Amino acid sequence: MPSIRRFVLMSGLMVGFLVASLAVGLFAGLAPATAGSPIAVVKSLKTLNAKANYPTYQAEYDQFTGWLKQFFAYDELTDDDVVAGKLAGYQLVILPNNAVMSPAEVDAITQFAKGGGKVFAVFSVGLRNPGLQLVGLQLGPLFGVKWVQWMGDQNFKQIQIVEESPILKDAPQVIPVGTGSTQIIELVGDGRMLGVRASADGTLAMSNPAVIVESDAGVYFANQILAGANLQAPEAQQLVYSIIKAYAPGAVIQAFAPVEVKA
Repeated sequence: MPSIRRFVLMSGLMVGFLVASLAVGLFAGLAPATAGSPIAVVKSLKTLNAKANYPTYQAEYDQFTGWLKQFFAYDELTDDDVVAGKLAGYQLVILPNNAVMSPAEVDAITQFAKGGGKVFAVFSVGLRNPGLQLVGLQLGPLFGVKWVQWMGDQNFKQIQIVEESPILKDAPQVIPVGTGSTQIIELVGDGRMLGVRASADGTLAMSNPAVIVESDAGVYFANQILAGANLQAPEAQQLVYSIIKAYAPGAVIQAFAPVEVKA
């Protein structure tokens, strides 16, 4: 009889162990994926598909990520991943001119920032809804900015840093730009103006001059600093490197040195 009781007891323990293991496996399958890197770059499928409005999105995305991978480890997500809740676990999310955004994506990014994550966004980010209507910078409240209009400013030849910040610790004070294309924005809320438009001789723009705006949520660039002739400038590369390193130091794989960025 003692042998039978021991057999029943051992059988019960084994069944319990198997049930518990199965449960753990099932719950693990339902849990959000763990971030492989502190950085997520979001590829906007909505913007990619809006080819009439943003025909250069894929080329600019490839240009930026081609530069980024030389210095930082990162994961690529899509806007669908963002809506599915996959930002959990990241320190920094980069939005490289992701112009078309749904309310659900805006909400997911907002919640990520409210949870302590940082967002690096540029130029036309969230400027259009899925119907491609201009609705202003949907993430503007996160960065403390309000969209006014787009402008091709012929006098915009450089960015001048006007305010110190830890994210600009290793950045140059003057950054040449390759194009005067920029969004004109107003500061609202907690937006802090770090960099402004300036002419070739260093004269600062007087009306709504902000190009780099920092908030508790991260940083917004009013120009497309992450691609094209802008990113080709060594000073721009150093600026972007400084910001990303400040937000996600654990993602660094290579010390900064300017590299060739092909158009």
